[in-house]
Amino acid sequence: MEEKRMGPSAGIPAQAMSLALISSFFMASDAMRIVTFIKSLAVLTIPAMAGVFFARPEGLANTAAVFIQCEALALAGAIGFTIAHPFIFGVSKGERVLLITTDPVSNSLSIRLAVALQKGKVHENIKIGLDGGLEALATIESYPGIFTPARVSVKPENAIRVI
Repeated sequence: MEEKRMGPSAGIPAQAMSLALISSFFMASDAMRIVTFIKSLAVLTIPAMAGVFFARPEGLANTAAVFIQCEALALAGAIGFTIAHPFIFGVSKGERVLLITTDPVSNSLSIRLAVALQKGKVHENIKIGLDGGLEALATIESYPGIFTPARVSVKPENAIRVI
């Protein structure tokens, strides 16, 4: 019986595998941002409704206009908080990060998913966990963006080791 093999030896290009890996990571990263957005919108909607209650506009048309204005402010606040969240709190423990390394000998780029094992901010060293129980000390290069994860790099002296 023949074994099914996956990876570069099975004829799947390495670039296609890394693109699939990145796209699956972006879905998990986007889900976290969506949850942050929904939570902040829910929290900011309460003051919007209170604003309508305390404004006491005359008539239904004025009430709807005041509610729409207050809800627009809540929406703007939720979008702003979602964008500012990584800069305020940094990379949190358990968050997925993107490890990008280059091999100086072959000048090739390697992209791997990792999990932050510690909290940290930009230019701080944190422990990251890789597949198979591997652990490394990495430096945070950038915070996550709206569609991009936090990016970390591993220096050669911080060799990956098995726990």
